[in-house]
Amino acid sequence: MRRTVKKYELHWVKARALGADTYHDEQHGTFDSLAEAQDAVRRWWAENGFKTPYVREMTDDVGTLWWDYGAHNCFYCFKEK
Repeated sequence: MRRTVKKYELHWVKARALGADTYHDEQHGTFDSLAEAQDAVRRWWAENGFKTPYVREMTDDVGTLWWDYGAHNCFYCFKEK
């Protein structure tokens, strides 16, 4: 039996304006697991001295995981591939 390996794309998403339908989406790599993608964000935060007041996880209706990390209009998005 062949095991399916899930990969995750890491995106940083910024809303252009409150209520706007458009946004800026930067892909920051593809990782072999969700944990690796999340660790990449944490590593960037540590290397750049960024301290987030919180991380709130949300899953949308298609199963994509989003991190709200206190920037109000910026999020990390972990898309299963």
